[in-house]
Amino acid sequence: MTHAPAPRTDEDVRPCLQSLGLPGLVDLHVHFMPDAVEEKV
Repeated sequence: MTHAPAPRTDEDVRPCLQSLGLPGLVDLHVHFMPDAVEEKV
């Protein structure tokens, strides 16, 4: 399977994902904290 090279610019991302058969990309950022820390935050 041939795919596009790693993206170097924003414009390169979509062709790279499409070449890998991926419909899109998700950036997920979460924090897991103990209850005591969560209460102080």
